[in-house]
Amino acid sequence: MSDQQESSQNHPDFLSVTVTLNSKQQDTIQRVFGEKNTDQIATHLSQLAIEEWLDWIEGRRRYGSDTDQSIDRVIDIYTEVMPDIEPDISFLYNRFSIPYGRSKYIVQAIVNRQLHSLNSRAKERLLQTLEVEWKDFQSMDQDEKKVLQEIRFVVDLREEKLLTTIIEQMPLFERPVASFKRQPTFLPNTREYSLAPRDFENVLKAVRNFKI
Repeated sequence: MSDQQESSQNHPDFLSVTVTLNSKQQDTIQRVFGEKNTDQIATHLSQLAIEEWLDWIEGRRRYGSDTDQSIDRVIDIYTEVMPDIEPDISFLYNRFSIPYGRSKYIVQAIVNRQLHSLNSRAKERLLQTLEVEWKDFQSMDQDEKKVLQEIRFVVDLREEKLLTTIIEQMPLFERPVASFKRQPTFLPNTREYSLAPRDFENVLKAVRNFKI
């Protein structure tokens, strides 16, 4: 049982219901979302479904086109089920079976509508990544620090855009002109970069202070 279900049961204004999935439906959830908690994902999806249908019944939310409906559904699914991931064309095409052209349009519409929110979440992810790497560096003994030439870290595509923007806006005397390098990686939709330890702290401070 999820925390949401337990909270609902303990609150007099909420009604807890049970959703039954057959094996095919469970397989679909696992195929689309991977080997995650099927129980929890089903809870999120059923909550989204009941909210959408009740909004439609009461006339609060009715769509003029399938694309408008798909945009809202994709936003809701990413917000509730995959909050740390940004909508991706290939994911919509391969996992949701949305035609490629429409997938591209949906992703662009979401970016235009939620740009500030997407950038804010990207900053949170980027900052967390850099903080972890800096903490690991700080935990090294002095001999290890002396021989370490670079600190490497992996970011997604929106984090990459944000990071390069932040570095371009840093003062010239702090900007890591020579040591900021992109490294080869074979992971989809990711980038790996390296920074010299002497530059890393300045970049970390710049990310902390950057206003979205």
